[in-house]
Amino acid sequence: YILDYLWFGSGLGSYQFLFPQYQPQEISSHFFEHAHNDYLELFAETGLFGMILAGFFMYYLIVPAVRLIISKRKMRDKQAMLCLGALTACLSMLIHALFEFNFHIPANVLLFVFFVSMVAASVHLAQAKRAELAIVHATLARHHYVACVLSAILFSLTVIALNLQHYKAQNLVLDAQTLMVNKQPDVAIETLQLAHKISPLDYSIVTRLADFFQSRSTEMSIDYDQDAYLMASLKTIDVAISLFPFDGALWYKKASVLHALGREEHYNQALEQAVHYLPSAFYTQYAWAKALFLSGNYKKSAIYFSHALALRPQLLHEVLLFTLKHKDHKEFLDAMFAKNASLYWAAGLFYLQQKLLSDAMHALNEAIHLNPTPAQAVRNLSALWRTNHRDIIVQEGERYLQQWPSSAALTNTMASYYLTMGFNEKVAQLIHSFLKKHKGNKHIYNILFELYLHQKNFEAAEKLVLQEVHTQPNKKSYAKLARVYQVQNRMYEALRALKSALHLAPHDDSLHYQIGNIYNQLHMETLAIQHWNQCLPQPYCQAVIINMKKRIGMIKPINHQ
Repeated sequence: YILDYLWFGSGLGSYQFLFPQYQPQEISSHFFEHAHNDYLELFAETGLFGMILAGFFMYYLIVPAVRLIISKRKMRDKQAMLCLGALTACLSMLIHALFEFNFHIPANVLLFVFFVSMVAASVHLAQAKRAELAIVHATLARHHYVACVLSAILFSLTVIALNLQHYKAQNLVLDAQTLMVNKQPDVAIETLQLAHKISPLDYSIVTRLADFFQSRSTEMSIDYDQDAYLMASLKTIDVAISLFPFDGALWYKKASVLHALGREEHYNQALEQAVHYLPSAFYTQYAWAKALFLSGNYKKSAIYFSHALALRPQLLHEVLLFTLKHKDHKEFLDAMFAKNASLYWAAGLFYLQQKLLSDAMHALNEAIHLNPTPAQAVRNLSALWRTNHRDIIVQEGERYLQQWPSSAALTNTMASYYLTMGFNEKVAQLIHSFLKKHKGNKHIYNILFELYLHQKNFEAAEKLVLQEVHTQPNKKSYAKLARVYQVQNRMYEALRALKSALHLAPHDDSLHYQIGNIYNQLHMETLAIQHWNQCLPQPYCQAVIINMKKRIGMIKPINHQ
C-alpha cells in the first residue's frame, strides 16, 4: 500500500477504502477503518511529503522546548516546569500513537492541541525575558495564548455541534429501523432521508437508505413501482460512491441493483469495479466469475472462480452446479482448479453423487496424478465407496495396489472393502502376500482376525489373538480373545480374558459392562449388577441395572391407580 503511493500518499481519509485491496486473506473478513498506528496511516495517506511535514512539526515542537528545559534546569523556573509537563504529555500521546489511532479521536486531538499550545507559549514567554526582544516576544506570547484559547474554544464548539448533529441523525436512523420492523416502510424511508439531509456524509446512513429502497422494491407487485424504488436506491448508491469512490462494497451494491433492473452491461462494469476495489471478498470474485462465464469468457471466469474458491472452499458444490452444462467441462475444470488435488477430489465426489461417472473419474484421476501418494489413493477409494461404486473400487484398488504394493494403509483399506463385499479369498490372498513382506502390522492383523471370524475359522482366530496376547498383552488383545470365546459360547474363558483386561485397565467402563453381560448370561445377577454399578455414569449401564432389578424384584412396579 505505502509503496504504491510513496511520494504523496493516497489522500487523507482514503485508508479504509484502499486497505481492503492489500488486506491478507487470513483477515479478509474484518473491516479496519483506521490502522492501529497513526504514523503508518499518515504515511499511507500523505506519503513522504506528509511525513516530512510531520517531521518539521515534531522538530519545532520538541527541540525549542528541550533547550528551554535544559537551560533552566538549575533555576527551577516555573515556565520551564510548565513546559516540561506539557511536553511530557505530548510525547506520551505521540508514543501511544504507535499502537493506536489516537489522533483520529476528536477528544484526544483537542487535548493534544491544548498541550502543544502550552509548550509553544512557554517557549515564547521564556524568549520574551531576553532584553533585546522582550517586547516583541511578550506580545507574541500574549497573542499566542489568545489564539490558542480561541482555537481550542472554536474547535470544541465545532466538535460539539458535529456530535449533536450526528446524535440527532442516529436517533432518526433508530426510528427508521423501528418503523421498518413495524411494517411502515414508506415512513421509515422518509425518516431515513431526513437523517441523510442532516448528516449527508455519514456512510452508514447512505448505505442503509439504499438497502431500504431495494428491500421496498421487492415488496411491490407492479413492475413500475419496483423500478421506481430500485432507481431511488441506485441514485442513493451513486451519491455514496461520489463520497467514497474506493469502496468496493458500494460498487457491489450498485451492481446488484443494476442486475435487478436488467442493465447487464452497466452491471458488469460496476461488478468489475467491485472486484478491483474489494479483491479480498469471495462474493465479488464469485459474482464476477459468473458474469464472465455467462458472457462466454470461460478462461477468465475459471481464474476468478479459483480465486473465490481459495477464499471460500465451501462454494465448490455451488460452482460445479453452475458450470455443469459447460460443453468443455473437463478443460474448464483444469483451468479453474489450477492443479489443486484436493479440489479435484472434492469435484470427483460431487460428480459421483450426481451420477456423472466419466466426469468423476476424470477428476479423481487428475487428483491422483497431481498427488501420486497412497493417501490420495485411499481418498479416491473412499469417495467411490461412499457412492456405492463397488465394481470400480475393485478395478481402481487393484491398479493402486500394483503401484504401491508396500502401503499398509492402502492394503488395509482394500482388505476392509473386500471383506465387506464378501470377497474372502481376495482378502486372504492380499493379507498373506502383504504379511510375507511386512510382519507386525496391527491393522492388517485386525483385518485377518475379522476375516477368520467371518469364515467361522475360530481356531485360526484364537491362535492369531493368543499370539498377540503373548507378544503385546493389552486391553484390546484380551478383549478380542474374549470375543472369540463368546462366539464359541465359552463364557468362563471369555470371563477370564475380560478380567485380565480389567486388571490392566481397572476403570474402563466398557469392560465392566461386558463382564456384567457375561455374568447375566450365566444367571449370576448379583455379580452382574456389581460390575454394572462400576460403569454407572454411562446411560446404557443405568438402563440394564434398572431392567435387571425389575426382573429380579428389587424394584417394585409402580401402582398407577
